[in-house]
Amino acid sequence: MESDKYSFFKIWCWIATLLVWGSSLLALNHVINGPKLDNEFFVIFVVTLIIYFVTELVSSDFRYLLSTTTCADIYDYMGKLFYTPLNKSMKISCYHNRSKEVKETSPRSGKVHSRTVTERVHTSSNSSMFRYVSWRDISGQFVVNTEGAAANEERAFVRLRLRLKMEFANDGTAADFEQQKADFIAINKRDVMFDYDEELVMQGYEEYNLVKISDAHPKAFGCGWFLFFTLLTFAEFYKMYMEKFCSDQEFTIIKMVSSRQNLNTPQMIRNYEQMGPSVAYKEHVVYYNGPMILPENMWGAPVSQGIPGSDVNDPLIKR
Repeated sequence: MESDKYSFFKIWCWIATLLVWGSSLLALNHVINGPKLDNEFFVIFVVTLIIYFVTELVSSDFRYLLSTTTCADIYDYMGKLFYTPLNKSMKISCYHNRSKEVKETSPRSGKVHSRTVTERVHTSSNSSMFRYVSWRDISGQFVVNTEGAAANEERAFVRLRLRLKMEFANDGTAADFEQQKADFIAINKRDVMFDYDEELVMQGYEEYNLVKISDAHPKAFGCGWFLFFTLLTFAEFYKMYMEKFCSDQEFTIIKMVSSRQNLNTPQMIRNYEQMGPSVAYKEHVVYYNGPMILPENMWGAPVSQGIPGSDVNDPLIKR
């Protein structure tokens, strides 16, 4: 599914580029041969340019360039993420549809005609976080894949895409999440229709990271050059140029959460030791397998006393 979305976006980038080229050639032809461009074409041309620039600036290629780092820094960064809790955000937006009659005047004939349009009327929105009491990172070992540089000296970068995943420690935690979700929707459903969405959120997390893995310095490589070729409407060709120097890697950061038990006891740490996070760098392995504690202000107030999940009187622990 993700690869399909990526392929669709690449196709859309080329469509936006071709639209800009086509409208530019048409405008140039009008300037040279006439007749004078009308206002409608000018508006379409400007809108096409805006679509093109926005499309390129939100592309993953540009986002990688914005997060360029080194191997040493990416390992420090991963260590911080291993000790950072993962939140699941629940969002709701309530609305209803309203029909109204719109009168329009034709710019050519001058005739007035009416049509009925349906518009969405937003009434309320709210968000909340899934409340749990304990968590552990079970991402396993992370190592930057440098095989691309070994096979091809030109490949000086790894495009590292980080993903987030939340796993429930037991069926009880999964049931608690569904109950919190149902309660959240019931309390905040304030109109005929609503949109509901969930999102995994982690402080300091960046999905796209460009890691420099060699001492090579490719010419004309960086954010400035990307923007330069984007202004020339040649961004898609610059992306092909970037491919020469990059290999791809994905890694999933996995957090196990529990709303009913403490995952930080010595026994739990031993149980998940093989799944604990670590990084391997220059033949050294650093393990992150200590207690993973919820910050006191994660929900706006302490979740429990001491280690999360250890307080038998914790109101969040359902029995």
